[in-house]
Amino acid sequence: MTQWAIDVSHWDAATSVAGKVVYKPVDWIKTGLDMAIIKVCEGVREDPAFRVQWEAAKGVMPRMGY
Repeated sequence: MTQWAIDVSHWDAATSVAGKVVYKPVDWIKTGLDMAIIKVCEGVREDPAFRVQWEAAKGVMPRMGY
């Protein structure tokens, strides 16, 4: 089966820099995928990496929030 999209959230982007959590965006160009599926929120809490991933995929490929 060919993978055409991936689903990302803060769990995929979190890294620690000097003891602080920083969210690193996926390099969407390198993925070779056709679509970005990005977690927006859980209940009323916005996913902390949403805006980073959303901007990183902008202009690179179609993106969908869930």
